[in-house]
Amino acid sequence: RSDAGAGVGGGGGGSGDEERLDAEVGGGKGGGGIRRDGEVKRNENGGRIVAELCQELTIFVPPPPKRVQVGSKHVDAFGLGTLPLGVLYPDASRRPDRARAMAIIRTAARLGAELFDTADSYGADDKDFGEANGWRPSRCDREYLLTRMRSSWENLGGRDPVFLWQLHHPNEKESPIEEAMQAAKTAQERGWVRHVGLCNVTLDQLKRARRVVEVAAVQCELNYWTRKAEKQGILDYCRDNGIAFIAFGALGGLKCRRGERHLASSFPALKYMADRKGFSCEATALASMRHLWPHLIHIPGARTEEHVQDIARGREVRFTAAELDELRRMKPR
Repeated sequence: RSDAGAGVGGGGGGSGDEERLDAEVGGGKGGGGIRRDGEVKRNENGGRIVAELCQELTIFVPPPPKRVQVGSKHVDAFGLGTLPLGVLYPDASRRPDRARAMAIIRTAARLGAELFDTADSYGADDKDFGEANGWRPSRCDREYLLTRMRSSWENLGGRDPVFLWQLHHPNEKESPIEEAMQAAKTAQERGWVRHVGLCNVTLDQLKRARRVVEVAAVQCELNYWTRKAEKQGILDYCRDNGIAFIAFGALGGLKCRRGERHLASSFPALKYMADRKGFSCEATALASMRHLWPHLIHIPGARTEEHVQDIARGREVRFTAAELDELRRMKPR
């Protein structure tokens, strides 16, 4: 750009002084950026000249879109998962009380989050769903799903359709996924649900579901430990067919909450990169995944307002192509 040298030419005081120049040149709206580190000297008349320029040249790749299309609407790519606010895991003592949970949700909304991922089974007693853990529904038959969808619609006011309803866990030992999708289609026709999504599915199940109803989103686990959705082709399939991919467990999920693994110690390269950029390991991990897969929406769980604020800072992290290639290839220690 023509203004790249604006901070280099011109007069000044003190001859013979040496200083370090850090000039950052933007690439325009939505474009990459260039960082040049060069040595600057002053000539005998006091003017500044560049002795060495481009000792180091860093070109940042363009950032991903801030919003991702989900059905009829574009939403901010950083959402909030509410499982930690409603489920007693890893133990009851770590679940926020109601006031703190509301503060976390309001903080996320204030910082731009629009997609809040929740479920009617979060916080439920085992007897309500007939299961061992109380939050992972196993029934997928038509009547059961219609009952739950109507209940969710009523609990949210009973006026507008639930924007995105997702099948929590397919259980084809009892009911084929086609039956579940027929129920979702009926709920759409009755005005309870606007868009339909799927969670924890295989690529084959996704393709079969789309023969019954339009699928707006797919939600599966995706993080630097678990990349099953990438290896099975689900990520690419969603990208190629205009389906939003919602990543749960992006920061390691339950195993990290239990202290069984840690982002920083498992991925030293990520930790080094985060420290160098001045961001947390978590924010850097989330941002890098969005650069690698721009159709991805994050829904990290948070138990504090500070965590939400840190996650939101991930929008600001920038990467070079070499950095992204390194992150794509890295393996846990």
